[in-house]
Amino acid sequence: MKALWLSTMLIAAFAFSCANPLKNKPPYWYDGYVYGTRAYELFVEGKIATALEFYRRALSRAKSHDIPEQVALYEFNIGRSFYELGKYDSATACFCEAHRYFILSKKDNEARQAAGYAALSLSAGRNQDSAFTWYRKGVITPRKTEEKTFWLMVHGHLIWARDHSKEALAYFNEANELYVKQHSWHGAVQMCLAQSRVYAYYGDFDEACRLISQALIYGDKTGLRFDRFRVLLTAVTVYACNGDKPKAEWFFDRARQCIPDSLTLPPRDSLFGCNKKLFD
Repeated sequence: MKALWLSTMLIAAFAFSCANPLKNKPPYWYDGYVYGTRAYELFVEGKIATALEFYRRALSRAKSHDIPEQVALYEFNIGRSFYELGKYDSATACFCEAHRYFILSKKDNEARQAAGYAALSLSAGRNQDSAFTWYRKGVITPRKTEEKTFWLMVHGHLIWARDHSKEALAYFNEANELYVKQHSWHGAVQMCLAQSRVYAYYGDFDEACRLISQALIYGDKTGLRFDRFRVLLTAVTVYACNGDKPKAEWFFDRARQCIPDSLTLPPRDSLFGCNKKLFD
């Protein structure tokens, strides 16, 4: 009887493990999720070009499985990658496509954010009329603090790009205060940088230097290499224009050592030249 019982248990165990080989198979969308997760990890590490390739693979899987929400998400993330690489036309195309998919998928909040990023990329590409058109597509009376902060940031950038008005400072400053309250350190870094460029443009280099120092403190909390790299580059020009060449050299050397894989170090002379266009 003991032998029969053992034999029966072994057969049952074998049947349990082999009867349904598809039972533990990952869901059909899982491979795209894996690509997207790896892409995000690479993006955070500053390996943006490699992240872009993984986001493209994730997008391909989402399209092949007909998952519109994921198509929208990966189009948006590809746009973010292009935006960080300074390829604003490509970024705009992706944000607009993400917006279309979000709208069709009834993801209104995500659609508004895609519209905001389309506005930012158009503005960075010097297409101000279209930037404000997309801004109006996305902006509403914000119901959440996060939404208000985002649109303050977008509006400030559009005003600054349009006519270099000091009015942008009010938007940047309020957005910065909200980002800090939310512990959204990437946003706080960006707002400190934006404010520092405005002050530097108008010749207040002491205030610009103070904001650079604050951006570096917030940058320690993000761990984003491209955040830190951009702060260091801005610091080079701000300190050079303020007459502190040794400090500018120090920041240039630090930027050279921590440059993300996907970005390039601008020529030294262009950063030390103290041209107002560097603060656009």
